[in-house]
Amino acid sequence: MNTLERVKKLCKERGITVAKLEEELEIPKNTIYQWKRISPSLDKLKSIADYFNVSIDYLLGRTDIKNNDLTEKDERDIAKRMEKMRKDLFEGTGEDGLAFSGEPMSDEAKESLLEALEFIERQTTKINKKYIPYNKRKNQD
Repeated sequence: MNTLERVKKLCKERGITVAKLEEELEIPKNTIYQWKRISPSLDKLKSIADYFNVSIDYLLGRTDIKNNDLTEKDERDIAKRMEKMRKDLFEGTGEDGLAFSGEPMSDEAKESLLEALEFIERQTTKINKKYIPYNKRKNQD
């Protein structure tokens, strides 16, 4: 599904026409229909994504997940997991601590690893929201 088709689908779900969307967002008439043959500008994609509360990646067809927002509970859960990992990495290092090439990891390397792990935690949480039915999730807020 291309960008034009996704925008048309979102308009249909909202019960408005593409022309009405263009009018509300002050986008020149028939601009969105031109996206069938030309690429949209970033500023127009951003305004449409904000209007429908979806990601630009969704509009571009790079993901089928409309909204990547994490709830407050998600953020708390991620923070707890990250704090445990931080404690394990920085306080659990001794002779048998985490090492690469036989050398213990520097604090900078540990911080980089934590940043990568946090990114993975966030992405996994977002992806899981797509596959876990809403009624099966525990207290998301």
